[in-house]
Amino acid sequence: MKALSVKEIRTRLSKVIHEAQCGESTTITRYGKPVARIVPADTRRPAFPDQSEFRASIKPRGKTLTDTLREMRKEERV
Repeated sequence: MKALSVKEIRTRLSKVIHEAQCGESTTITRYGKPVARIVPADTRRPAFPDQSEFRASIKPRGKTLTDTLREMRKEERV
């Protein structure tokens, strides 16, 4: 990780952003002390939780949820 002053960041911002896209982090300093960091963005999408247990809990034995809904709609029409 490299450190750049605020003045250097102003002149090299596009290069620093490109480096961040390539995975490099940069510390921004003011008067020699670190004040901020530019780091690569986490572009991974969160995984969807496993729904198999939930689906099993609402699925009637031997029937699909679609079949159950069709039966319920038939009963409502009568």
